Amino acid sequence: RAFLIDLDLAIKAQRESASGAKGKTGTRAFMAIGALLGEQHSFMHDLESFFWVLFWICIHYDG
Repeated sequence: RAFLIDLDLAIKAQRESASGAKGKTGTRAFMAIGALLGEQHSFMHDLESFFWVLFWICIHYDG
């Protein structure tokens, strides 16, 4: 278990094994379509997921 407190002091650590997640994880409604279709993960999938979360927030909250 670890806590990241200050990104200025962060270092990149190599993982010795996979995260343990079996298959895709996350909320399906916010996943990128390409990721759902089995495409290799890219930063564009992250941007698309961020867009869906932002879109959901915009249509569900006033102000």
